[in-house]
Amino acid sequence: MTTKSNPLLSEAYRIPFHAIKAEHVEPGIRQALADAQAAVDAVSDEVGAASWDNTLGRLDRALEKLSRRIAPLGHLVSVAETKELRDAYNNILPEISAFWSSIPLDPDLWKRLEAFEDTDEAKALRGIERRHLNKTVSEFRRAGANLPAERKDRLQALQIELAQAQQKFSENVLDATAAWSLLVTDESRLDGIPEAAKRRFSARASENGNEGWTLTLDYPSVEPILKHCRDSELRREVFVAYTTRCREGEHDNRPLLARILRMRDEIAHILGYRGFPDYVLADRMAGTAVRAVSFERDLTERTQPYWQRDVQQLSGHAKSLGLDTLRPWDVAFVTEDLRK
Repeated sequence: MTTKSNPLLSEAYRIPFHAIKAEHVEPGIRQALADAQAAVDAVSDEVGAASWDNTLGRLDRALEKLSRRIAPLGHLVSVAETKELRDAYNNILPEISAFWSSIPLDPDLWKRLEAFEDTDEAKALRGIERRHLNKTVSEFRRAGANLPAERKDRLQALQIELAQAQQKFSENVLDATAAWSLLVTDESRLDGIPEAAKRRFSARASENGNEGWTLTLDYPSVEPILKHCRDSELRREVFVAYTTRCREGEHDNRPLLARILRMRDEIAHILGYRGFPDYVLADRMAGTAVRAVSFERDLTERTQPYWQRDVQQLSGHAKSLGLDTLRPWDVAFVTEDLRK
């Protein structure tokens, strides 16, 4: 397969999603990574005086081009995944993660960026260009640019492992969602559901060679059931199935979640933060985990009277619908009915 024939390397404005196949993934992404690495190396190896165009501008162009090449693959994996595409993506994911984590950890690139920051050109920047330079330098520092070599190695290894664990977490959610379905043969159980949704359910049943209506845990199936279905037991069944995905069996995400939290915590400590929340919030409005929790508590205290008022109103309306107790699977239904 030639570079020109690989749709992941296409420069066309319209993304050729229909042409992207599993066999394009590894060669295409490896070529994209190699091109990006060559461009990054050119920034580091530049012997002339550091300038916007040969430093930050060139780096931006290289990374933007790589992002455009990788983005269609990530989108397909999210919305139109096949086993072959998933396997190919997982095979190349460590290389993608290694590249992105290497950028702020590259000592030569960091020196070049610092050299540009000290130039008269950089000091004269204003507006969005000034902010972009400040933000880029800050992100490099936050990502470990000043760490010693051995700490950088551990950090990069963790980031690669974390990316794989988070991808597996997402796959488990997709697989658990796809694994559940419910065939309804009594149309009266679907009373209240819009006809358009019922037609989709019927079409799904027909695709599987069944008569009736097949419900799934895809949100376009879940939403009309929870909002409009008058059968409280059916609402309960769908709600419980939807909210308890990945809690047992082969798709159990709980062990993965514990691993992800441990890795995030170690990454934060390597980078000099008390924990992952402080790391994430360092460049955001809240600033620290303590301030974020304080804000949340203050917001809860201020809004609780209005929440209690709304719950009381919903509970009263639920009783008018024959529901003695407002259950979690009743909230969307009662809210929607109250709006009518």
